[in-house]
Amino acid sequence: MSLTVPSTGAPVSSGAPDTRRRTGARGPVLVLVLGVLSALALFGASALDFGDPRIEARATASRAVETRAEATLLRWKEMRQADGPPAGAGRVYVSEDVPAGDAGFVVPAFGDRPSDPVFEVLLDTALLALARGDAEAGLGALEDALSQAPADCQRREEALFAAARAASALGQAEATQEYRRLLLEAPGDAIVAGTSAKLLVHWVDPLGVAGAHGLLAAGHSLLPAPRDVAVIQGGQVALSMDPWWAALADAMGDARPDQALELDWDLVWGKGERAAAAVRALCLSYGIEGTEDWSLVEVQGALLGIRRGAGTTEIAAMDRAAFEGAWSQAAGAESPLAAEVVPLDGDSTGATRLAGSPYGLRVWHTDPEGPARAQVRRIQWLRGGLVGLGVLVLIAAGGSYRAMSRSRRLAELRSTFVASVSHDLRTPTQAILLLSEMLEEDLVPEGASKREYQSQIRREAQRLRRLVEDLLDGGRIDRGGGARIVRGDVASGPFFDELERAMGERAVDAGAELHVTRGALPKALHVDGDGVHRVLWNLFENALLHGRGPGSAAEVSIHIHWKDGVLACTVEDAGPGIPERHRETVFGAFERLGDRAKRGGGIESDTGTGLGLAIVRAIARAHGGDARLESAQGGGARFVVTLNTESSEGGSE
Repeated sequence: MSLTVPSTGAPVSSGAPDTRRRTGARGPVLVLVLGVLSALALFGASALDFGDPRIEARATASRAVETRAEATLLRWKEMRQADGPPAGAGRVYVSEDVPAGDAGFVVPAFGDRPSDPVFEVLLDTALLALARGDAEAGLGALEDALSQAPADCQRREEALFAAARAASALGQAEATQEYRRLLLEAPGDAIVAGTSAKLLVHWVDPLGVAGAHGLLAAGHSLLPAPRDVAVIQGGQVALSMDPWWAALADAMGDARPDQALELDWDLVWGKGERAAAAVRALCLSYGIEGTEDWSLVEVQGALLGIRRGAGTTEIAAMDRAAFEGAWSQAAGAESPLAAEVVPLDGDSTGATRLAGSPYGLRVWHTDPEGPARAQVRRIQWLRGGLVGLGVLVLIAAGGSYRAMSRSRRLAELRSTFVASVSHDLRTPTQAILLLSEMLEEDLVPEGASKREYQSQIRREAQRLRRLVEDLLDGGRIDRGGGARIVRGDVASGPFFDELERAMGERAVDAGAELHVTRGALPKALHVDGDGVHRVLWNLFENALLHGRGPGSAAEVSIHIHWKDGVLACTVEDAGPGIPERHRETVFGAFERLGDRAKRGGGIESDTGTGLGLAIVRAIARAHGGDARLESAQGGGARFVVTLNTESSEGGSE
């Protein structure tokens, strides 16, 4: 038998203006508006012009760069006029201003000397005989020529040298010494094989090394003009000295060490003057004359320093890396300024030309904004502080707005909650009173049993008890506590059979379609039976209320299974579902998504108290599990609850 008890409606509002509610609604808005205005004022203050200290710092750095450049150019000018060579100079050559090629040893002038045709014929005949290797015929012809030739005739020194060689070849030592003596005493000299006959006669056996040294030291013999050459190789000045001089020095040093004299060969042969003359000839070949101050020129990759003085020219072979390093200074910890010299034919942007050189000077400040960095940082911190303070004001205003709005909304919800609870409590109370009065006065209709009435009274009393427990648990949840449970062994079969029967009757009354599936369950579960009943019933009632689509009845699916000590209950409906943003808020106390639906949430309004889902999660967590909301396939809402059952008996049914 089913008994329908008419419900008493909730009190109807009189519709009179609620001044306090309007005043309370304006409070949060006023706080929010004041907070936004304060934040905007702080943001505007952060955008004020506090000045840019970097501009003055860059101007100061620019003045320092100009001062440093002027000082460096002045030092360069002083260096050009200094007595010493420029920085980076290697060897300095000092050359007398004489025509090129005049340096070295020259033939002494002995005036005009008579020639003797007969003597010259005999001399040529003797030289031909010596060339054929006939030393005896050659010596005879030379003796005839010398016997009739005057002592000052031309080519007499050449004949004496040839006679000394022929006598030496024939082994006539005394004749060799005599002809050598006559040659050395002769007023002139002859060029034989490109050098002095008087010098060469010392190498005619027997050797006369000491005499040769003496001739070189005295400088009276006719020596060949040196063939020294200066060239540019690998960006450097390279000197190629006449190899004959080196060979002669080696020969004289090795021939007779016991007779060798210690001579300064470079001084004897004027090597320094010859090198300077060769470098000067090189400069003249490129049209480089030089100036009164030191100037730098680049010749085929080589850097040369040159300066013209009074009758002399100074030429320095420059070390490019040493020169550039002497004028380039990297900035150190004590100075932020740096300078470098750069070739003008390369990247010389911003460089000032160094007069009299192929280089430019570039000076820069390595950190022009460095002195202002601390001040800029302070300004940035000030701006950031103002912006941060504005953000905090906005956050505080928003938080206050939310808190005040939530407080106001909770007050409204509690008011609605009281009205709803009074309605929900009145319904089972009136049903119990009516049923008990009918039993007491024996007004049971014919065909009905008192047992059915007593069962109905028991169900209404259980419903009333659940409402009271919901109120108590809701109060604890609102105060930050949890649900109170009392575990006990619950026979799983009868428990879920009774629950499924009650849900079926409720679904029939609501015109809904219910599908319940159960997996294998243990015979007994160690849980709070009433708490599990409230969890499933609250989710079931929630699905009945929100699980129907437009123009269709509600469709609810419940699946219960147990595994590894965890009881999982899934309640799914085919309604419009719950938006993602409300997945957690629905589990809050006094949350009624019907109110949110009216503000555009898309969920139908309801008349519940807003405690059902909060109690579901609290009971689940009290059992060591949890409750969560998932998206169902094809729409709708899907609630999954897990509970730690601590089953007391094995087996399943």
